[in-house]
Amino acid sequence: MLNYRVRSNATIDFVGIYMAFPASIINEALTVFSRLSNPSDALIMSVYVNGKLIASTNDPGPIQGLEFAVNNSNGYIAVAYTDDDVSFPPINLTNGDVITVLIYSAVPYALPTCQYPMGVGEGRQ
Repeated sequence: MLNYRVRSNATIDFVGIYMAFPASIINEALTVFSRLSNPSDALIMSVYVNGKLIASTNDPGPIQGLEFAVNNSNGYIAVAYTDDDVSFPPINLTNGDVITVLIYSAVPYALPTCQYPMGVGEGRQ
C-alpha cells in the first residue's frame, strides 16, 4: 500500500508505479509467473481517493515486460525496471486529499521499488 497526500489543487487521470527487479529475483519471479493458472491476474493495482475506489486494473504487463527483457537480452541484467499504471476519467483533487494505491501480486517478487516516486498524472493526453 502506498499513500500520497495531495499538496495543492490538481486534476489527475492516472497513477503509475515503477518497479525494479534485481537480478537475484528475476528467475524466481518468472518461474512463479509461468506457473500461474491465470496469468492475467498476476498483478492487480487499485487506486483510492479518500478511501473511495476510483479505478482498478489487472494487468500482467509489467511481468511480461520483464520476461521480454530477459528473453531479448544480449547479456547479464543487473536490474530490470518496469512500470504499471491505472488510467481513469479526470478527477479533481484538493489540498489534503489522500491517494492510496493497493498492489496485489500473485508473483511475490513483483513489488514497487522505493527508489523512484509514484507518478501521478496531471493532464496526460
